[in-house]
Amino acid sequence: LLMPPKPVKVSAVDVAREFLSDELANGSSLPVEKIKQSAKAAGISWPSVTRAKSEMPISSTKVDDGWVWTLFGNMSQVIHFFTSGYHHINTHLSNDF
Repeated sequence: LLMPPKPVKVSAVDVAREFLSDELANGSSLPVEKIKQSAKAAGISWPSVTRAKSEMPISSTKVDDGWVWTLFGNMSQVIHFFTSGYHHINTHLSNDF
Protein backbone atom coordinates (compact mmCIF):
# COMPACT_ATOMS: atom_id res chain seq x y z
CA LEU A 1 0.00 0.00 0.00
CA LEU A 2 1.48 3.31 -1.04
CA MET A 3 1.23 6.23 1.30
CA PRO A 4 0.80 9.70 -0.17
CA PRO A 5 3.88 11.86 0.22
CA LYS A 6 3.95 14.05 3.29
CA PRO A 7 3.50 17.71 2.50
CA VAL A 8 6.69 19.70 2.58
CA LYS A 9 6.59 22.47 5.14
CA VAL A 10 7.93 25.74 3.82
CA SER A 11 9.11 28.22 6.43
CA ALA A 12 8.68 31.97 6.25
CA VAL A 13 12.45 32.26 5.86
CA ASP A 14 12.36 29.83 2.91
CA VAL A 15 9.75 32.04 1.26
CA ALA A 16 11.82 35.15 2.01
CA ARG A 17 14.95 33.48 0.58
CA GLU A 18 13.12 32.73 -2.66
CA PHE A 19 11.77 36.29 -2.70
CA LEU A 20 15.28 37.76 -2.33
CA SER A 21 16.65 35.44 -5.01
CA ASP A 22 13.98 36.72 -7.40
CA GLU A 23 14.31 40.38 -6.41
CA LEU A 24 18.09 40.40 -6.67
CA ALA A 25 18.41 38.12 -9.68
CA ASN A 26 21.42 38.46 -11.98
CA GLY A 27 23.47 40.47 -9.50
CA SER A 28 21.22 43.51 -9.60
CA SER A 29 21.37 45.94 -6.69
CA LEU A 30 18.20 47.28 -5.12
CA PRO A 31 17.59 49.93 -2.48
CA VAL A 32 16.55 48.40 0.84
CA GLU A 33 13.44 50.61 0.91
CA LYS A 34 12.27 49.11 -2.39
CA ILE A 35 12.92 45.60 -1.07
CA LYS A 36 10.91 46.43 2.08
CA GLN A 37 7.99 47.70 -0.02
CA SER A 38 8.06 44.66 -2.30
CA ALA A 39 8.24 42.26 0.66
CA LYS A 40 5.29 43.96 2.33
CA ALA A 41 3.27 43.79 -0.90
CA ALA A 42 4.10 40.07 -1.16
CA GLY A 43 3.03 39.47 2.45
CA ILE A 44 6.55 38.63 3.65
CA SER A 45 7.61 39.98 7.03
CA TRP A 46 10.73 42.11 7.27
CA PRO A 47 12.24 39.91 10.04
CA SER A 48 11.92 36.90 7.71
CA VAL A 49 13.65 38.85 4.94
CA THR A 50 16.56 39.87 7.18
CA ARG A 51 16.95 36.30 8.48
CA ALA A 52 17.00 35.02 4.89
CA LYS A 53 19.53 37.70 3.94
CA SER A 54 21.87 36.60 6.72
CA GLU A 55 21.94 33.10 5.18
CA MET A 56 22.62 34.30 1.65
CA PRO A 57 25.61 35.88 -0.11
CA ILE A 58 24.07 39.35 -0.12
CA SER A 59 26.12 42.48 0.43
CA SER A 60 24.88 45.72 1.94
CA THR A 61 26.35 48.89 0.50
CA LYS A 62 25.84 52.40 1.86
CA VAL A 63 24.87 54.91 -0.83
CA ASP A 64 23.99 58.60 -0.61
CA ASP A 65 20.33 58.09 0.20
CA GLY A 66 20.37 54.78 2.08
CA TRP A 67 21.47 51.18 1.56
CA VAL A 68 21.40 48.79 -1.39
CA TRP A 69 21.58 45.01 -1.32
CA THR A 70 23.30 42.92 -3.98
CA LEU A 71 23.14 39.15 -4.37
CA PHE A 72 26.46 37.78 -5.56
CA GLY A 73 25.91 36.13 -8.89
CA ASN A 74 28.84 33.84 -9.57
CA MET A 75 30.48 31.05 -7.61
CA SER A 76 33.76 32.86 -7.02
CA GLN A 77 31.87 35.73 -5.37
CA VAL A 78 29.93 33.25 -3.22
CA ILE A 79 33.09 31.43 -2.15
CA HIS A 80 34.77 34.70 -1.26
CA PHE A 81 31.71 35.81 0.69
CA PHE A 82 31.58 32.68 2.84
CA THR A 83 35.33 32.38 3.37
CA SER A 84 35.98 36.00 4.26
CA GLY A 85 35.28 37.68 7.56
CA TYR A 86 32.72 39.84 5.78
CA HIS A 87 29.96 37.24 6.16
CA HIS A 88 30.42 37.36 9.93
CA ILE A 89 30.15 41.15 9.94
CA ASN A 90 27.26 41.15 7.46
CA THR A 91 25.31 38.69 9.60
CA HIS A 92 25.55 40.95 12.63
CA LEU A 93 24.63 44.04 10.67
CA SER A 94 21.80 42.49 8.63
CA ASN A 95 19.08 43.43 11.10
CA ASP A 96 20.11 47.07 11.02
CA PHE A 97 19.41 47.65 7.33
